[in-house]
Amino acid sequence: KLNKVVMSLVSGGLYQKIVADEEFKSGIGADPDVFHTEQTHSLSLEDIYGVLVLLFTGFLLSLTSLIGEIVFHHCAKK
Repeated sequence: KLNKVVMSLVSGGLYQKIVADEEFKSGIGADPDVFHTEQTHSLSLEDIYGVLVLLFTGFLLSLTSLIGEIVFHHCAKK
């Protein structure tokens, strides 16, 4: 009789639901139904402005370093 009860719980999906709920409560897993309501949108230039400034600052520093090395090499030859 116990096997029949356990099998009915497993086949009905109740066991998986209980496990998923407990994982969500403990922070191990997440209930996928909660996260499907979020809408996505494209990134705008305002969203990535800081990253672009950092990127171009790095490019500028690299270019400055390259020019400095060329000038140093040219002056060291003389």
